Amino acid sequence: MKSRIQGTEPSYQRIKSHVLEQIQKGVWREGDAIPAENALATEFGVSRMTANRALRELTDEQVLVRVQGSGTFVAQQKFQSTLVMIQGIAQEVQARGHVHRCELQRLERVRATARMAAQFESREIRTLFHSVVVHFENELPIQVEDRYVNPDLAPDYMQLDFTQTTANECARCA
Repeated sequence: MKSRIQGTEPSYQRIKSHVLEQIQKGVWREGDAIPAENALATEFGVSRMTANRALRELTDEQVLVRVQGSGTFVAQQKFQSTLVMIQGIAQEVQARGHVHRCELQRLERVRATARMAAQFESREIRTLFHSVVVHFENELPIQVEDRYVNPDLAPDYMQLDFTQTTANECARCA
C-alpha cells in the first residue's frame, strides 16, 4: 500500500487520527484487532517507532488495549460519567404537569422462600413485606409496582399511607 499523503501534522498524529476515524466510523469496533505496528508503519511510510508512539498514546488514552503476543485491540468504551438521576414515578408524572395517585392493591407479610432470601443475599430472612401498588397519571393506570421489602431495613413499611406517599419517597423503604 502506498504511504498516506503527508500533511502538516506529525506522523504519529496522522496514525492516531486514522485509528480514531476507523473506530468512529465503526470500521473497527470494541474488541477488534487493529493492524500491527509494522503494517501501519508501511501504510504511512514511517518508522515502526513512530507507529508505536501513536498506538502507545492511544493505549494511554484507553482507546486501545495492547496484549503482548496477541496484538492491539479497540478498548471497551469508557463513559466519562455514569451518574444517572432516577426519579420516582410520582415526580415524573408531576414534572409533566399531571396528577399522580396510587392505589394499594395488596400489603402483606409473606414467608420468604429460599430463592427470595438469596435475592436479598441473606439466608436469615424469614419474612418479607410485599406490596402491589397501581400508579395512575390523570386517572389512567400507567404502572404496577410489585415490591418485596426487607423488614429489617424498613420496619415501618407496613404503616405507610400509599395514598399520600410512594415507597420511593420513603427514604427508609427505597
